[in-house]
Amino acid sequence: MQARSFPPKDIAIVAENLRRDLTAEQLVEELRADVRTRYLPVGVLHIQSERNLIQSRFGTTAPLVEREMAGDDLKTAVEAVAAKRAQESVTKREAHRISRVCAEALAKVDCRDTYILFDDAVENAIEALTNRPDDVRVPCAVFLGHAEGGTKKDKAADTLKRVFEDGANAVLLRREALRALGRVKLEGQEAVYVKSQADADQEVKDIGAEAFGQISRANKSISDLIRQERIDKDKKEK
Repeated sequence: MQARSFPPKDIAIVAENLRRDLTAEQLVEELRADVRTRYLPVGVLHIQSERNLIQSRFGTTAPLVEREMAGDDLKTAVEAVAAKRAQESVTKREAHRISRVCAEALAKVDCRDTYILFDDAVENAIEALTNRPDDVRVPCAVFLGHAEGGTKKDKAADTLKRVFEDGANAVLLRREALRALGRVKLEGQEAVYVKSQADADQEVKDIGAEAFGQISRANKSISDLIRQERIDKDKKEK
């Protein structure tokens, strides 16, 4: 059966006069008995004049589709069948696992070498940077850097900057947020990169300096960056 061979299907419409291998009632029972199709919404196709008979055969709750229907009437009937689709739910642990796997998959994609459009994923990745475990946040930050913020560069940059500047975040997350920021928005972040040179983590300093050097900067900003990391800074400022 195609319903089993090619899951998942959205809905199935069964003709009430089915007679080839199974009757319509037998086919519906087969679908209900198989775990692969148990929650598949099934409608019954019939002629309008036999509506009461069909309801007596399949029950008053069975969604019906009349053969004579067309246009909006047919669309409404099919939507009524689809509305029978069981609500999907997963445990909190499983939901987290799915989020982590999706984020890791996105982080591995070379956005420059694919025809896939990522704007919807960009929006979700931005949202995932807030109040989520780090095993989701880190790959989301990596992905945002690869995607260069898509069409949401400002929102992505603001969120990445906030993540980096939050000293309570793990250093790995802060590194990837800063690295992504340098790819998402090249201008207007000089103060962030200068500030990164005072960070306790050497890799954060390196990432900030690399991001700063991607484009030409004004002499003053270059001087500020160099002065921030000067070895004898403490002695000179006393």
